[in-house]
Amino acid sequence: MRTKWLQWILVYGLWIITAGLGFLCLTSARNLCISILYAFSANMWVAPAIDKFTFLALGILWLILVIFTESYYREALLKKILWKHFSLITTIELLFLGVAHLIPILIMSKSKGLYWSSLLLPAIELIGGVVFFEQYKFRKLH
Repeated sequence: MRTKWLQWILVYGLWIITAGLGFLCLTSARNLCISILYAFSANMWVAPAIDKFTFLALGILWLILVIFTESYYREALLKKILWKHFSLITTIELLFLGVAHLIPILIMSKSKGLYWSSLLLPAIELIGGVVFFEQYKFRKLH
């Protein structure tokens, strides 16, 4: 009985991590959108509207992610493939974060030059995504 409680605590702990990474993806996607608007010199009247609609759409996507993953992880626990499912979702989130952080750096580097130290965070996220993808592939085979 005690083990079952620990398993459910693990499910919801991983779910909270997924929701937190998802929220980081939301804010990074918003920053990416603002960077792209800046790069293409959007109209000063249109840019705030695009920003607000983008934030609303991203918020809805985040809510869908949170609801979906809670169910996805509960089902995975019953099938004993929780780590596989967590690895897949985390891979997607980390790769998205890496790309979402890399693109604004590249956009800004056109005007201000590239600082190699600014590539550290996207590199860590992309490497983390690859590591979790390898975990996912390993779990898929067994």
